[in-house]
Amino acid sequence: MVFKHRGKDTTYIYTDASSTEKGIGIGVGIVAIQSNNRIRYQERSNIGPNQLVYNGELCGVTKAIEYASSIACSGQKFKIYSDNQAGLYRLKTPSDHPGQAYQIRAIKAAEVIKAKGAEISLNWVPGHTSVEGNELADKLAKEATTIRPISNETSFGLLGMIVKECASDQWLDTLNQYELRSNQPPLTYSKLFPWKIGSKIKLPSGTNRNTASAFFQLKLGHGYIKSYLHRFKLANNKCICGNIEAPQHLLINCPIYKAERKEIFKEIPLPKITIQFLLHTKTGIELAIQFINITKIATRAWHLTRALIQNETEEREVAEEEEAIIEGERVIAEMEGVLLEEEERTSFLSTL
Repeated sequence: MVFKHRGKDTTYIYTDASSTEKGIGIGVGIVAIQSNNRIRYQERSNIGPNQLVYNGELCGVTKAIEYASSIACSGQKFKIYSDNQAGLYRLKTPSDHPGQAYQIRAIKAAEVIKAKGAEISLNWVPGHTSVEGNELADKLAKEATTIRPISNETSFGLLGMIVKECASDQWLDTLNQYELRSNQPPLTYSKLFPWKIGSKIKLPSGTNRNTASAFFQLKLGHGYIKSYLHRFKLANNKCICGNIEAPQHLLINCPIYKAERKEIFKEIPLPKITIQFLLHTKTGIELAIQFINITKIATRAWHLTRALIQNETEEREVAEEEEAIIEGERVIAEMEGVLLEEEERTSFLSTL
C-alpha cells in the first residue's frame, strides 16, 4: 500500500473503531505512517462487548497519543487522525462526563510528548473517502471485533442507554395501558397522536414561552380554548365565527384566520393539512408555530380579547333585541289603537 504524505520528521497516526454483526466486542484499529510513507506501527484490539463505538473512538485516539509519547524525540511532529468529531471534541474539552478516564490518559501522554520537545495535533478526517491511512485503520478495527476482548468493563455510556431504554419501555407500557381504557373520548391525545417518548421538548429554536404554551394547549386540547372551558361551565363553546371553538377548528377551519392560513400553509397540499400533521411532525410543527405567532390563538391575551369582543357583541345583540321588542310593542299598541277606533266607529254607525 502506498501512502501520500509529506512532512519531514512527521508521523501520521490514523485511528478508527468498529462494531460488526459477527463481532464479539468493539474493535479498535491504529496505524502509524512515517514521513517516508512506510508503516511504522499498527495495532488492533477489542475493548469488549459492553462498550459503545464512541468509546472505541476515544480509546483509539488515546492509544495513539500514548504510542506517540513512547517514541517522541525533540523536533518530531505527530499528527493523529480520527473520523469521529465527537470523540476528538471530547478529548479536547475538560469534563467529568463519560470518557473522562480516556481524557486523563490522553492529557498525561500529551504532556510527555511536549516535555520531550515534540509536537502533537488532533485532526479530523472524513470517513470512507479513500484516505489510505484511515481505510487501513478501519480494516484493522473491523478485524479486531472478532478477536478476544482485552477488557470486560462496562461503559457509563452503555449504562445510560440501557437505563434510557428501560425508562422508555416503562413509559410506553403505562401509556399503552391507558390507551386500552374503553371510555376514552375520540379527541383525547392518545386517540389523535402516536406516543413519542423523549427527554426534551422538541420545538423550533427561538420559540418563546407563550407560543410554546399555546402550542401544547392546542395539542392537549386543554387551556384557553372554549370547548375545554365549556366543560367546566366557564364559557360557552362557541367561536366568534359561530362554530365550536376546538383546536382543529382554530388551526384548520375557522374563517377568521383564512388569510393567515392561506399564506403560511401555501406550500402544503390541502388534504395533508390535518391536526396530526400540524402538531406531530417536524414540518407541521414549524408551520403551526408560525401560525400561532401571527394569530396568537390559544394564548391568554387572545382569549381575553375575544371574550371581551364576544361580550360586547352579545350586549349589542341584547340591546338590539330589546329595542326590537320595544318597537314591536309600540307597533302592536298602535295597531290595537287603530282597531279600537275602527270598532268604535263601526259601533257608532250601527246605532244610526
